[in-house]
Amino acid sequence: MSTIDDALILLSDTGPEYGSGLSNHGPMLAEALITLNQADLVMPWLERYKLSLRPLPPNHNSINERNYHSALGDISRFRDWQTFFQAELKEKPWKLVLNTWVDRLAPGFIAAAMHGIIRTGHAARSLTQNESDNAITELASGLAYWAARYQALSETESRPPVVFSSVYDALQNIELLPEAQRERRELIVEEVADIQNMARFPETINILDQNEEPGTMLSHLTEGFAFMFACNAEPSGSVIALVHALTGPYALRHMLPYLAVPVAKRALKYAWQASAALYVRYGLGLQVATNNGAICTETDLIERAVATDDEHAVKFVEACITEHRLNPDPVYLSAAALCCRLLS
Repeated sequence: MSTIDDALILLSDTGPEYGSGLSNHGPMLAEALITLNQADLVMPWLERYKLSLRPLPPNHNSINERNYHSALGDISRFRDWQTFFQAELKEKPWKLVLNTWVDRLAPGFIAAAMHGIIRTGHAARSLTQNESDNAITELASGLAYWAARYQALSETESRPPVVFSSVYDALQNIELLPEAQRERRELIVEEVADIQNMARFPETINILDQNEEPGTMLSHLTEGFAFMFACNAEPSGSVIALVHALTGPYALRHMLPYLAVPVAKRALKYAWQASAALYVRYGLGLQVATNNGAICTETDLIERAVATDDEHAVKFVEACITEHRLNPDPVYLSAAALCCRLLS
C-alpha cells in the first residue's frame, strides 16, 4: 500500500475542521510532502497532527441533485456532502464529477480561505498517481468541504472602465480596505467579509483580462501573487492569509488537464477574485520590502519548510517549487524563502 493510502486511512475518521474552525490540513500536507520526496516524514507528522483533530461529524439529511443548493455553505452538512460525493464518484468517472462540480462551486472559490479548492486539488493530483478507493474518497471529502463552506463574494457583470492584461497592474489598481476598518477576528473567512460592503469591490472580478490559455493564465496568477506575498507578508498574522492567495489558485494546476476549457476559465476567474480579495483585506501595497528572503535552491527550501514544522510552509514551498519549474521567475523562490523565515 502506498504512503498516501496509509495517510488517508489514518485520517479517515477525522472531520474537516478543528479548534475554532481551522481547516484539517492532514491530507493536503501528506500529498505535498510526498510530492517533495519527503514520504518518510508523512506518517510521523500525521500521527502528531491527528491529536488535535476532531472526529467526523454525523449525517443529517441526504443531499441530491434537486436539493443541493440549500446545503451550500452549511458546514454542519459536511458529512451529508461527503456521502453525496462518494455516491457520485461511485457511479461516474471522477474526472466528470470534478468538471461538473468545479463549474458549480467556482463562485465559492474562497470557501474556508480556499481550503476547499486546495484540498480538492491535492486529491485530484493524488488520483493521477493512483486511483485507489482511498484517493477517490479523499476527492469526495475535498469537494464536500468546498461545498459545505461555500462562500460567494460580491460581483457585478458590468465591465469596469479599464481592464488590465497584467496581474501586477490589476493589483495596483484595486482599492484596499483601510487599515482602520480591518477588525481582527478568529477566522480568515470572517475577516474577508469586511470587504463585501466596499463600493468598488464587485468590479474586481472583471478588472483582469483573462483571455489567455488556462495554463498560461494560471502561471500569471501564481507569479503575481508570489510577488504580492513578497511585498506584504509579515509575522503579525497576514502571512497565513496571504499564503492562500497563491496556494488557492495553484490548486487548479492539478485539475487543468481534466477540466473543459470553459470550466477552467470560469474557475480561474473566481481564483483571481478570491486571491484579490485577500490582498484587499490584508495587503498594504506592492513595494517590495527589504530583507524579504534570499533566493534558495529547491533542496534548501524543502529543508527549511520541513524545519518550520508548519503545514502552511510545506504547502507554500511545494507550490512555489512546482510553479517555478513551469515558469522560472525567481519571485517564487524568494517568496518561498520568506514564507519559511516568517513561519519558523
